[in-house]
Amino acid sequence: MTKKLLPLLLLILAVPAMAQNPADKISPLLEQALVGDIAIASEADGTWAVWVHFSDKNLDGVALTAALDEAERALTERTARRRAKVVPAGRRLVDVSDLPVAPAYLDAVNSTGAELRRESRWLNAASFNADRDQIAAIANLPFVAEVSLVAKFSRTEPEVSPAEKAAAQRIMDEAEAMAEDRWTLEYGGSTAGLEQINVPPIHEMGVTGEGIIIASLDSGFRMIHEALVNIPVIDQWDFVGDDPIVDEEPGDPTYSARHGTQTTSVLMGFSNGNLVGPAFGASVILARTEDIGGETPIEEDNWVAGIEWVESIGADIVTSSLGYYSWYEFSDLDGDTALCTIAADAAVDRGLPVFTSAGNERQNDEWPHITAPADGNGVVAMAAVDLSGDIASFSSPGPTYDGRIKPDVSAQGVSNFVASYYDPSQYHSANGTSFACPLVAGVAALMLERIPSLTPGQIAEALRMTADRSDNPDNDYGWGII
Repeated sequence: MTKKLLPLLLLILAVPAMAQNPADKISPLLEQALVGDIAIASEADGTWAVWVHFSDKNLDGVALTAALDEAERALTERTARRRAKVVPAGRRLVDVSDLPVAPAYLDAVNSTGAELRRESRWLNAASFNADRDQIAAIANLPFVAEVSLVAKFSRTEPEVSPAEKAAAQRIMDEAEAMAEDRWTLEYGGSTAGLEQINVPPIHEMGVTGEGIIIASLDSGFRMIHEALVNIPVIDQWDFVGDDPIVDEEPGDPTYSARHGTQTTSVLMGFSNGNLVGPAFGASVILARTEDIGGETPIEEDNWVAGIEWVESIGADIVTSSLGYYSWYEFSDLDGDTALCTIAADAAVDRGLPVFTSAGNERQNDEWPHITAPADGNGVVAMAAVDLSGDIASFSSPGPTYDGRIKPDVSAQGVSNFVASYYDPSQYHSANGTSFACPLVAGVAALMLERIPSLTPGQIAEALRMTADRSDNPDNDYGWGII
């Protein structure tokens, strides 16, 4: 036993014995961090960001029934209608996992001196900033089931070679020139990517995503760009800064709004002759869940809070171009372990389709896999291809740890034409599975406009079965280009 661990264990042992040994409630990874066996240091104030998982909701009998009744009454009309698509007739539209974390449990954890960060109804957990002694005190609480680390992620920006860029530009120029007499809209730099997934014929039918609300969980968003300024924004919240401003603010890391601006433009931007997204007729909910400045890692609890929020206010689709793997093992990518994956599948179970990028880690020697929540059983994960249809050099391959084929489908992720974060009238190219994701999510919005009764499972199945490798799926392309 290391000397660093001794004070922690002494504090735990000083408390009267309970059914579960408090030391056993501390996850192995967190325990290793506490004793310094792995390179997960505390913050400058000596705290770690930890999840505190609770054993129950502290309700039963009449109180439980009343709480469920109230939760069902509180559903928005749109949320209730969406949930009803996947809930058997005669069943409640809510269950115990929709109820808040027990206030008495939160108060008890707060009394240790730990600082509350986020609450998760679906996970029956809350995240806190807590130091070594506070973690031990939390583990002593009888209703605490586990204390674990909040996963983090640092985004990798993929690079492509000059030759790949030149090839993509040639295809884009040729597609744009040939499209002049084919389509009513002038797709500009979006032409080749949208033609690759057969979107323009659907636009010709008048289907643009109208009436559909898409939630984007990303970094910040700069919606003043000419291709974005007319998008109806239903609601917005910054889960990093805890305020309603999702654009870059004074004090925010530089480029905070870049990635979200780019992905939203690929999803639903519109500037005729320049850029057109597949779902340019849809509305959007903007959730800033990522802090991408410098070395600041993106924290998973903000993402979990974000997806619970957008589900509660009536989103029809979620698109999220990120992935977590730091502090996870590959064995955790089994569809049932990573907390963001559990939250993503919980959204799907409530009728909310979730689309995410597979990751840009193909050439990462330490993690050449997909990332969470792409391993979700109900999540649709995207691979990136170039405009020739070949897999991108960076696109994360599957399978999941339990052997399921991932990613699910493919779309353009090399030299995507995107709105500029720097100039509201300029455009440039960007690379990553981050951009394949909104393309597919945008197509899902077109599907929902045509057939509003579609469930997440039906949308995923239709995308897979009509993709170009549906007869022979693999762990590079999934079922292929949609």
